Amino acid sequence: MLSAGGKRSWSSNIISKYGKDCFKITDNYVLVTLPYDKEVLNKIGNVRLNVRLNATQQAIVELLKINPKLNAQDIADELKKSKKTIERDFIELQQNDIISRAGSKRDGYWIVIG
Repeated sequence: MLSAGGKRSWSSNIISKYGKDCFKITDNYVLVTLPYDKEVLNKIGNVRLNVRLNATQQAIVELLKINPKLNAQDIADELKKSKKTIERDFIELQQNDIISRAGSKRDGYWIVIG
Protein backbone atom coordinates (compact mmCIF):
# COMPACT_ATOMS: atom_id res chain seq x y z
CA MET A 1 0.00 0.00 0.00
CA LEU A 2 1.25 3.44 -0.85
CA SER A 3 0.21 6.63 0.87
CA ALA A 4 -0.53 9.88 -0.97
CA GLY A 5 3.15 10.84 -0.88
CA GLY A 6 4.20 7.60 -2.56
CA LYS A 7 5.60 6.13 0.64
CA ARG A 8 4.55 2.81 2.12
CA SER A 9 1.81 3.12 4.73
CA TRP A 10 2.39 2.18 8.36
CA SER A 11 0.14 -0.86 7.93
CA SER A 12 2.19 -2.11 4.97
CA ASN A 13 5.35 -1.74 7.01
CA ILE A 14 3.82 -3.73 9.86
CA ILE A 15 2.49 -6.45 7.55
CA SER A 16 5.83 -6.80 5.76
CA LYS A 17 7.69 -7.17 9.07
CA TYR A 18 5.21 -9.21 11.17
CA GLY A 19 2.62 -10.64 8.76
CA LYS A 20 -1.15 -10.26 8.62
CA ASP A 21 -1.71 -12.33 11.76
CA CYS A 22 -0.70 -9.40 13.96
CA PHE A 23 -4.01 -7.66 13.07
CA LYS A 24 -7.34 -8.57 14.68
CA ILE A 25 -10.24 -6.63 13.20
CA THR A 26 -13.71 -6.56 14.76
CA ASP A 27 -16.78 -4.35 14.34
CA ASN A 28 -15.59 -2.09 17.16
CA TYR A 29 -11.80 -1.97 16.98
CA VAL A 30 -8.57 -2.95 15.30
CA LEU A 31 -6.08 -4.68 17.58
CA VAL A 32 -2.45 -4.78 16.46
CA THR A 33 -0.18 -7.12 18.41
CA LEU A 34 3.54 -6.81 17.76
CA PRO A 35 6.15 -9.06 19.28
CA TYR A 36 8.50 -7.47 21.80
CA ASP A 37 11.96 -7.03 20.37
CA LYS A 38 14.42 -5.42 22.81
CA GLU A 39 17.06 -5.01 20.10
CA VAL A 40 14.67 -2.90 18.00
CA LEU A 41 13.72 -0.77 21.02
CA ASN A 42 17.39 -0.14 21.81
CA LYS A 43 17.96 1.10 18.25
CA ILE A 44 15.10 3.62 18.35
CA GLY A 45 16.06 5.18 21.65
CA ASN A 46 14.73 5.47 25.15
CA VAL A 47 11.47 3.58 24.72
CA ARG A 48 10.02 1.63 27.64
CA LEU A 49 7.28 -0.88 27.75
CA ASN A 50 4.29 0.26 29.72
CA VAL A 51 5.35 -0.91 33.17
CA ARG A 52 2.86 -0.34 35.95
CA LEU A 53 4.35 0.51 39.29
CA ASN A 54 2.56 -0.11 42.55
CA ALA A 55 2.26 2.71 45.09
CA THR A 56 5.34 1.60 47.01
CA GLN A 57 7.44 1.40 43.86
CA GLN A 58 6.26 4.86 42.78
CA ALA A 59 7.20 6.24 46.20
CA ILE A 60 10.63 4.57 46.00
CA VAL A 61 11.32 6.17 42.62
CA GLU A 62 10.27 9.60 43.89
CA LEU A 63 12.47 9.27 46.99
CA LEU A 64 15.44 8.17 44.88
CA LYS A 65 14.98 11.18 42.59
CA ILE A 66 15.34 13.40 45.65
CA ASN A 67 18.18 11.45 47.26
CA PRO A 68 19.87 8.74 45.18
CA LYS A 69 22.06 7.66 48.12
CA LEU A 70 19.14 6.28 50.13
CA ASN A 71 19.36 2.62 51.06
CA ALA A 72 16.61 0.03 51.57
CA GLN A 73 16.42 0.65 55.33
CA ASP A 74 16.13 4.44 54.88
CA ILE A 75 13.27 3.99 52.42
CA ALA A 76 11.61 1.31 54.55
CA ASP A 77 11.62 3.69 57.53
CA GLU A 78 10.26 6.55 55.45
CA LEU A 79 7.47 4.50 53.87
CA LYS A 80 6.74 2.40 56.97
CA LYS A 81 7.39 -0.82 55.05
CA SER A 82 9.70 -3.71 55.78
CA LYS A 83 13.25 -3.65 54.47
CA LYS A 84 12.52 -6.93 52.67
CA THR A 85 9.59 -5.30 50.79
CA ILE A 86 11.81 -2.44 49.63
CA GLU A 87 14.57 -4.84 48.56
CA ARG A 88 12.05 -6.89 46.58
CA ASP A 89 10.80 -3.70 44.89
CA PHE A 90 14.41 -2.64 44.15
CA ILE A 91 14.90 -5.93 42.28
CA GLU A 92 11.70 -5.51 40.28
CA LEU A 93 12.47 -1.86 39.47
CA GLN A 94 15.93 -2.89 38.26
CA GLN A 95 14.54 -5.74 36.15
CA ASN A 96 12.13 -3.30 34.50
CA ASP A 97 14.92 -0.76 33.82
CA ILE A 98 13.35 1.86 36.08
CA ILE A 99 16.37 2.19 38.37
CA SER A 100 20.00 1.16 38.22
CA ARG A 101 22.70 0.90 40.86
CA ALA A 102 26.08 2.62 40.40
CA GLY A 103 29.05 2.02 42.64
CA SER A 104 29.38 -0.26 45.62
CA LYS A 105 26.69 -1.38 48.01
CA ARG A 106 28.15 0.87 50.70
CA ASP A 107 29.21 3.96 48.74
CA GLY A 108 27.05 3.66 45.63
CA TYR A 109 23.92 5.47 44.56
CA TRP A 110 20.75 4.86 42.56
CA ILE A 111 20.09 6.18 39.07
CA VAL A 112 16.45 6.67 38.08
CA ILE A 113 16.25 5.69 34.41
CA GLY A 114 12.58 5.74 33.60
